[in-house]
Amino acid sequence: MSSEKRRVLLGSISIIHSNWLPYAAGCLISYCRSIEQINDQFEFLDPIYKALSHEDYHDLLSTVDVLGLTCYVWNQAYNDQLAAYYKKIRPDGIVVYGGPQVPEDQEEKDQYDQRDFLDHSIEGLGEIAFAEWLLDQPRSNNVLFEMPTPYTDGVFTNLFDTGESFKVSFETNRGCPYRCAFCDWGGQAKSKLTRFEPEKIYKTIDYIYQHDNVNELEILDANFGIQQQDVDVIDYMINRQDHYNNSLRISYSGLAKNGSKHLPIILNKIFSQIPIDQRNLKISFQTHTPEVLKTINRSNIDNNRLLPLIDEYKQQNVPTTSEMIIALPGETADSWLRTLDYNYHKLGIDYVRTYVLHLVSNTDMSSKTYREQHKIKSKVITYDKQEFEIIYDCFSYDLQELIKMFRYNWFYHNLINTNIIKDQIVSVYDDCIRFFGSLDRMPFLKSLIDNQTDLVKRVFADEPTTELQTRREYMWFAASLRLDDVKQMIDNSSIVEQELSVVFNRPNLLWQTDDPYASVSTVL
Repeated sequence: MSSEKRRVLLGSISIIHSNWLPYAAGCLISYCRSIEQINDQFEFLDPIYKALSHEDYHDLLSTVDVLGLTCYVWNQAYNDQLAAYYKKIRPDGIVVYGGPQVPEDQEEKDQYDQRDFLDHSIEGLGEIAFAEWLLDQPRSNNVLFEMPTPYTDGVFTNLFDTGESFKVSFETNRGCPYRCAFCDWGGQAKSKLTRFEPEKIYKTIDYIYQHDNVNELEILDANFGIQQQDVDVIDYMINRQDHYNNSLRISYSGLAKNGSKHLPIILNKIFSQIPIDQRNLKISFQTHTPEVLKTINRSNIDNNRLLPLIDEYKQQNVPTTSEMIIALPGETADSWLRTLDYNYHKLGIDYVRTYVLHLVSNTDMSSKTYREQHKIKSKVITYDKQEFEIIYDCFSYDLQELIKMFRYNWFYHNLINTNIIKDQIVSVYDDCIRFFGSLDRMPFLKSLIDNQTDLVKRVFADEPTTELQTRREYMWFAASLRLDDVKQMIDNSSIVEQELSVVFNRPNLLWQTDDPYASVSTVL
């Protein structure tokens, strides 16, 4: 290397949001700047985080010697386009990829690396591995046991000084002791839980609360609330919020999955700080089908712990929502309908939100062994610089079974979630079966459902790639939202009343959002 420092530009770019600070890139910069040898050889520029047009980055990219991008399932396509554009500007520049999307399996990684513009990729946890790559040292596979501190190290100072409003994130621990087959959290962290020291956590919280251009703070822990220290963190955050008179929103990537004894304490503290009309307890079940839970290597929260928790918050008028994944391997249309019925009648969940299953790198479900064992067939869905791999066929369902699952989901989402017939429901399972048995006598509602069926057929068709063509299709795919159907039912309420033989209840749209990945206050 020459005596002149090489310029490094790192980016953690969000396709969905334009104001999330690039925490992952910041952690790499923070760690690398702590190493004298790296500081002598490299200069780190402010990390990038916006999915701007490539031309908007032209002048910056032309000055960069190393471009490093954090890759996720939702930004991989954008990163590829940006990296290829960079190589045209700087053929001598180096492109390096990291993040959860880089495969850990060597065969898959060899295929991933076959990008003409990609010089190197780093799988697994990144701080130490990236530093070793910069220094041309052998990979040690060490795991970082100290909390990254990009905020207090000044990595984001210039970004904060722009005055732009930001959403920010940080960790109080790293790792996940569970290995759900669809999730890469346990795999990326090697299923070990590393607790970070409180002093660094508190300094980070202080730094964030001192900036009034932060409007949301997300704790990235996979299982926040799993340890006593998490109660202390919440107490400190509440104290700092009062001290700085800062009303920023707090959200969580995940609360302890199996009902930690600390959870009720933490939730009570959280809800005490949230206005009553903004409170919401979100519980991620994915499914209630025992065979499916076994197939995906997941255990739901035990009902002996869960039901008292739900009852307690219902008494405080805290609505409960449930996140489910539709079409997990092992699921059938009948078992899916029974899962929806269980949520409604057994647990009393107020609102159920469903998501299409994505196959993610470095998960058990994406492995060759799992795919072969469960006869999984997959394809790629594309939309506006995004790519997602989904399952369209497996041992428990085919296209016709998927159509039935999504029809049942339409019934629940558009008629029960929205409250249109919620008061009339005796049995979700029986009423849904009866509804579809009578659908031919309901031409208006049938036309809405037929439109969704046509979309399901196209999205899950047996072909390598399908492109979503409109925002409406993307919203349905990303979060099963059918706002246009609800609007049509509102506009034609007299027809809906006649076909359903019920008094039309004004739909509750408080749960709806134009953002399919909008954060909710708490997540279990």
